[in-house]
Amino acid sequence: MEDNTKISSLLRMIDVRIRMDLDERNEEFQLTSMQVRILVFLIEHDDREINPRDLEHYFRISKPTVTGVLKRLEEKGYLHYEPSGKDLRYKQIVLDDKAYQCAKQLHARFEAMERKLYQGLSDEELELTRSLLLRLLDNISKEEEVVQ
Repeated sequence: MEDNTKISSLLRMIDVRIRMDLDERNEEFQLTSMQVRILVFLIEHDDREINPRDLEHYFRISKPTVTGVLKRLEEKGYLHYEPSGKDLRYKQIVLDDKAYQCAKQLHARFEAMERKLYQGLSDEELELTRSLLLRLLDNISKEEEVVQ
């Protein structure tokens, strides 16, 4: 049987399954998949100053989305803000002890989800998939003329 499911639908289905998997794995921390992704990113890059704008660019998400996720992480005690040492217009994100206490578990669970996702794929297939997905992301991110 031929599968004619649209690629955009497949991408959405994969995203939903990833979210569900991460939500289930991290239920004890009461963190959403996006909160986990941002925390893991911040933990992996804790050797440099990160501000909310960096997260907007890296994850290609809106300022209100970043603001909301960071606000909830701050309320839960995972991070706080300090004035930026590089640019006074920005606040740098500083991880609190609570983030570091669960860092290994979050990272391990995130990697477990990725292993599950990538099982049965060769390194070449993963690299091709990454390349194609980046092209799709670039295509959809380009400003488009409005057709009237």
